[in-house]
Amino acid sequence: MITQEQYTRALNIVREYRNQIEKETQVALTGSGFFKTPDEINSERAWGRYFPLMPGRVYNLLMYGCKNTRICDITKQQFLSLRGAGAKSWIEFSTSTGKTEH
Repeated sequence: MITQEQYTRALNIVREYRNQIEKETQVALTGSGFFKTPDEINSERAWGRYFPLMPGRVYNLLMYGCKNTRICDITKQQFLSLRGAGAKSWIEFSTSTGKTEH
């Protein structure tokens, strides 16, 4: 049986990991990945370095719908017009790229 103390410790570890990933994402956003197209990032094989929190579904949407548009230039309307994109995908995209347009 798991004690309250063990549960709290595990929860703190998960929070620390999430904070670490978010900090790495912010560092990546200040780099050049935010100003590149998905095709350029894919050719560098650098998705994990630039956007470690981006889910595969969002990656696929970008690769097939916004291949030659810079990440920083993708608008909410443009993103949501992609086939298979919805509100959840937009939230994941904006979270992983730091976009504030909700």
